[in-house]
Order: sequence, then C-alpha cells, then structure tokens
Amino acid sequence: MHSGRVRMSRERELRQNLGAAATREQDELQRATQQYKDKAAEQSLRQAHILSADISGLGTVLLHRLLGFGIRTASDASYHSLGQVPGFGTARINAVLEWRGRISTNARNRAGNLPADETTRIRQRWSTQCSTWQAELNGLTTSIQSRIQEIQNRQDREIRQAQAIAEQQRNTARAELFTIQRERSTLEAAIIAIHSDKTETLKKEISTVKGRMDSVREVVNGRLDSEREAILKEIQALEQDSASRAVAITGVLVGIQAEELQWQHRLLKLRNEAQHVSQYSIGRYVRAVLLGAGHSS
Repeated sequence: MHSGRVRMSRERELRQNLGAAATREQDELQRATQQYKDKAAEQSLRQAHILSADISGLGTVLLHRLLGFGIRTASDASYHSLGQVPGFGTARINAVLEWRGRISTNARNRAGNLPADETTRIRQRWSTQCSTWQAELNGLTTSIQSRIQEIQNRQDREIRQAQAIAEQQRNTARAELFTIQRERSTLEAAIIAIHSDKTETLKKEISTVKGRMDSVREVVNGRLDSEREAILKEIQALEQDSASRAVAITGVLVGIQAEELQWQHRLLKLRNEAQHVSQYSIGRYVRAVLLGAGHSS
C-alpha cells in the first residue's frame, strides 16, 4: 500500500516536470543569455582604461586623479568609489557613470544572442532529461496499470466468490424456509385438531358445571327461604317483646315520677320545719340573753 502511494506520487511529479519542461528550458536559456551578455559587458568594462576615456568635463589631470584612487578601468567606477575622489561632485560622478553605462550597453548589444553551441547544449540536456522522465513515467504507468489490473482481477475473483457464497446461502435459506413452512403446516393442522378436541371437552365440562350450579342454586334458594322465614318470625317475636317491655318501662317511669313528687313534698315540708325550728331557737337564745342581762344589773 505504501509503495503504491509512492509510485502514484512519483507519477504525478514526473507529469508535472514534463508539463513544465518547456517553460523551464526557456527560462534557463534566458538566464544563460543574460549571463552571457553580463560576462561580455564585464569584459568590456575591464578593458576600457580610464586614461583612454572620453568623458565630457574631465581632462587629463582629473583622469590621473581617478587612477591614483584605484579607478583604473570602467569596471572600477561606481558611485561609492567616485565619491571618495576629491573634486568629484554629483555632476562629474554622473558623467563617469554615464561613460561606464555606454560601454556596458554597447558590449551587450555587440554580444547578441547566446551562442548556438551553448543553446544546443541546454536544449539537448533538457531533451535528455525529458526522455529520462518520460521513460520513468512509462515504466511507472505500466507498473501502475499492471497493479490496477491485478487489483481488478482480485476484486473480480472475490466478487464471484461472494456471489457463489451468497447463492449457496440463498439456496440453503430457501430449503430451510420450505422446511419451516412444512413444519408450520403440520403444527397448524395439529393445533386445529387439538382445538377441536378441547372445544368438545370444554363444552361437556361447561354443561356439567351448569347442571351442578343449578342444583346448588336450588339448594341455596331453599335454605335462604327457610332462613328468611325464621328471621321474620324472630323479628315479629322481638317486636311483641319490645312492646310489652315498653309498657312495663312506661309504668316504672310513672311510678318514679310519682315517687319523685312525694319526695319533693317531703323536702318542702322539711325545709319549712327547719325554718320554723331555726326561728324558734333564735328567739329562745335572745330571751335567754335578755334575762341574763337583767339579773346582772
């Protein structure tokens, strides 16, 4: 699995390299041409001696002064190096730099395009590289296609095996279903037969139970009637007894009330007598006191 991912990644990389090969080749040719012209310009600047320079406003004295400060050729002239020379201000510095620029531009124009042998070398190198990439890509493509075909073949085999297993399972399931249906039919028939037998038995048992219940009901009804008559007789006897008892109780109550009246009369009489006795005793007491006081005086 890991090697397969590596191959696919390499395949994408090769296709990208091949797709960008023409642009990269052109870029390299442009860089080589620029370097070729830069080299020609640098060579011309080194060959242009300062004393042979034709610079407006600069005479032999000033040119020798530049030489004395190490500025021998146009390649040595820069804004920084010229600024170190006494008597060189902005105008003279710009004049020297313009002279240097003319030399560089003329050299670049004379150089022209990249030499044919260098161009051929670069193109051949890129052609060889593209051939190498294409060969590797073809090999990878073949390998990947073979791997894909192998995977497809294995998948086809697995699918066929799975289909065969599924078909076998379906056949087994059909056979089991047929067996279950047959057993179900047998059970249903047996249940119907059992249900019929039980129904007849239950009908007989129900008829028997109904007969017993009717017999019990007759017995119970007879007993209830007898007990009802006995209870009615007892209720009548209790009612007669209650009436006689009520008359007796009424007589007792009347006697109690008469006796209560007698006691009330007696109590009143006793109160009167007590009051009379009390008054009599007080009178005797007063007389005795009065008599005793008379003897003392």
